[in-house]
Amino acid sequence: MALPDAATSPQRSMSLADLRRELKHRHLPVLSTSGFVDWATEPFCVQRGVRCEETAVVVDRLQENATRLPESLVDGWPRFEMDPGN
Repeated sequence: MALPDAATSPQRSMSLADLRRELKHRHLPVLSTSGFVDWATEPFCVQRGVRCEETAVVVDRLQENATRLPESLVDGWPRFEMDPGN
């Protein structure tokens, strides 16, 4: 997945340069150390790590309970806007 474009959020206004800096120096090192992602700087990209499947449980529970989440967390995220019964 090409970064930083793939990590843009419909809910957060941030320049691509700032997002790249946050990903590189904050988020990706933590996720990588935990084994959730593998990432590289050239090209700047990310892929699933050896423990990535563990995060699926959290995303699945969020999707199942999307109607209970504040609209600001769901709006603009197609996976959470979908009807979990489909």
